Amino acid sequence: MDEGQSVDWQLPDVTLAINGTKDQVYLSQLISNQRVLIIGCPGAFLPTCTEKHIPGYRDFMPLLRKAVDRVVCVAVNDPYVLKEWASELNCPPDFLLVADWQGKLTSTLGLELDARAYHMGSRCRRFCLLVEHGVVVWFGLEEDAFVERLAVVLRHLDLISASELNEIQTRFF
Repeated sequence: MDEGQSVDWQLPDVTLAINGTKDQVYLSQLISNQRVLIIGCPGAFLPTCTEKHIPGYRDFMPLLRKAVDRVVCVAVNDPYVLKEWASELNCPPDFLLVADWQGKLTSTLGLELDARAYHMGSRCRRFCLLVEHGVVVWFGLEEDAFVERLAVVLRHLDLISASELNEIQTRFF
């Protein structure tokens, strides 16, 4: 899949853990019949993830709610770590942090990050997927996975206004 481009790609139906417990949910349950933003990050409490990547999305949730039904953040961590991270980040209830604790979604998507050199094992590359009714319509990887890049895509798809795009760009540029 080419990054930063429109795609037409069906997502795998893997199980993920939600709500900081061992409760499991199929990915299809999180995305069916909705427009969903799925964000992948290398891990909870990592500096870039905690200070820029995820807060960028969290801070613009009021605007993102106009464009998507739900935001799902995926990390290869256990659900208990993600629960604490969500609390520290002060994530709203419709900003779900879900655990891909075995890395099944990450590996199926081909987005594994070998972080052994940093003593973290296999992790998830930084990505962003815009999903409509279970089908990926846009994919961003690494630098294209930050909210300011997504905002351009949302504007192109006419999901946010020009002034809303400007609001995001003003903050980040």
